[in-house]
Amino acid sequence: MLIYVMRHCESAVMRWRMDNPDAEVIDPQFIPDSDVVLSELGNEQGDALALYFAGLGANEQPTHAFFSPYQRAIQTGEKSLSKLPKQITPLIDKRLREIDFGIFAGLTKKGRAAKYPTEWEERRRVGKVNYRPAEGENWEDVGKRLDAFTAECIATLPLESVVLLSCHEVVTNVFRWRWENGDCDELGRLGAPTASITSYNYDGKTFKLVEKYKLPPSPKGRDLFSMETKLE
Repeated sequence: MLIYVMRHCESAVMRWRMDNPDAEVIDPQFIPDSDVVLSELGNEQGDALALYFAGLGANEQPTHAFFSPYQRAIQTGEKSLSKLPKQITPLIDKRLREIDFGIFAGLTKKGRAAKYPTEWEERRRVGKVNYRPAEGENWEDVGKRLDAFTAECIATLPLESVVLLSCHEVVTNVFRWRWENGDCDELGRLGAPTASITSYNYDGKTFKLVEKYKLPPSPKGRDLFSMETKLE
């Protein structure tokens, strides 16, 4: 089985955060987070993904697809499948959703540090992988739901399947942690570029990394790389 774990394309709120580095509170137009759509660059990335997947060999094109319920992941997934010669029906699975930020939701990193200094310092002390904000999740929580998804939705498919997962940065790297037995602290520092594809071969027992964070080539020759800093 060939599996593509794809981080969604650049979102409008991500572009807004990068353009407003001193902001502490997310602009209300981007609330709730689950409804945020793609940015202009994100749509261009999605068009590039469509051409990329359509250009693959027949045995490398997705036969099954699962999307996070967040709009940016759905848009990314739909664009990615849009030019395939054989259309497939994706399934929405809430276990692929973004990590729950709890009390930090609606705040930028600067805003979290300003409004919740004690909690932000605790996050620094234990690391963002282990730290669970009030009413939110840490990586272990995300890992448990992804383990259940893997058992129910991946391990039950025929081994000749080609699977596309459209999800989020943390979800991408928690899959890497679980499937590769990767160093979760290092993965937390790495991040994952938007629109990037991490692929695996799965033999029914183990996952073997094929390629990590591959970006689709731009038909216009533009640089499609986009990722926020991971310094905090």
